[in-house]
Amino acid sequence: MGLKDWYEFTITPSMAPAPPKYVIDFEFFDAPFGKGTSILSGKIEQEVADAVSEDELQSLAETRIREHIWDILAAGYRPSGYLLDADSETPYHFSIIDHPGRYIGKKYSKQLQCTPCRSTFR
Repeated sequence: MGLKDWYEFTITPSMAPAPPKYVIDFEFFDAPFGKGTSILSGKIEQEVADAVSEDELQSLAETRIREHIWDILAAGYRPSGYLLDADSETPYHFSIIDHPGRYIGKKYSKQLQCTPCRSTFR
């Protein structure tokens, strides 16, 4: 059993209307093979102006989702990957940052907004 058994994703490539783009919907579960409760879901939309086919978009999207999953896991694993908001009225708001300190997500209430995607904690 590996990491790939804990999430599912679908890719929707589109050549029209211009510009070409892909959309990735993804979901992590608390049990393998999609049998558990969804704990993180999101969507990545990426325009690829110079794409020439849906096959190319599909390949780019497959690479992107794997990179994004590792970015989230790597940042979320490290205590230094979290930056708490200074606002004392919102104690559960935080940002997820990568190793160089770039923001890759922001949690608002039950929502985690990822750059360049939208992800939701449930």
